[in-house]
Amino acid sequence: VILCSGQSNMDFSVAPWGGGGCLDANETVAAAAAGEYDDIRLMHGFGAPLWFNSSYNTGQSVGKFSAVCFLAAVQMKKIIPGYKHHPIGLIQASVGGTIIEEWMSPAMIEVCESASDSVSHANASAQPDYGERNSDDYFKMIAPLTPASLSAVFWYQAENNVRQNFQPANASWQFQDYYACLFRAKIQAW
Repeated sequence: VILCSGQSNMDFSVAPWGGGGCLDANETVAAAAAGEYDDIRLMHGFGAPLWFNSSYNTGQSVGKFSAVCFLAAVQMKKIIPGYKHHPIGLIQASVGGTIIEEWMSPAMIEVCESASDSVSHANASAQPDYGERNSDDYFKMIAPLTPASLSAVFWYQAENNVRQNFQPANASWQFQDYYACLFRAKIQAW
């Protein structure tokens, strides 16, 4: 089972009518409808935990699923011998426009905020207040998966944190250091 998480690029769907539109979307959906990818099971990481085969609903479910996640699994089955004849479960837990803190528990965030002493926004007046949204997606989509046994996590996110532009008061602590700390803390906790 592979968890695919992050923001808009991970949320970008296979088909244009699903909110995205990758290369060969029609062929991918048609192949899924024909049962070519039935050993790739899909689940969205929110709401009721329902697994479905890729051919479910004449492949339309694949069209609404993360293109990065689904096509990575297709390539894994083609290239990696151990995956060719074994099912792969994919859980999509992604939301466009999110920052990394939304995918972390408060305790994970505190590790880095404490390390950087006093983190502040460089352009606070020009930036939206992200603070109230911290940990939302973690509690909705990641924490419920804690009992699951995952073989991998695909993570695709960062650009909204660049716009957020955290700069600590301590000049030796740069934005990239803060994000790297958050990223390490998330990896260790997940």
